[in-house]
Amino acid sequence: MPPTSPTRPGPQPRRNRMSQAPRRPYVLGFTLTELLVVMGVIAVLTGLLLPSLAYARFRSKITVCANNYRQWGIAAALYASDDGKANPLVGPSYNGNTRHLEHIC
Repeated sequence: MPPTSPTRPGPQPRRNRMSQAPRRPYVLGFTLTELLVVMGVIAVLTGLLLPSLAYARFRSKITVCANNYRQWGIAAALYASDDGKANPLVGPSYNGNTRHLEHIC
């Protein structure tokens, strides 16, 4: 192998400023457009979901009311079967008014 001569560092070639693209630092985050699109998608999904939630709430109130009537019926049947007493949900109350179960729901 032939002996190599030590190389001296020579002058660096000049670079044209226009040939280099400006460097942007890497930015973590979202653009405004991306955020607006995500907010729009969330708004549409919320608009689709809220009516079904309102209907579910309405159905749950109906179920609670029906369960209250059922519990009152079971209680009245147990009361009437105990020692042959009369059904407490039928007939006038102590103040003379007819009993109703409208206050349950």
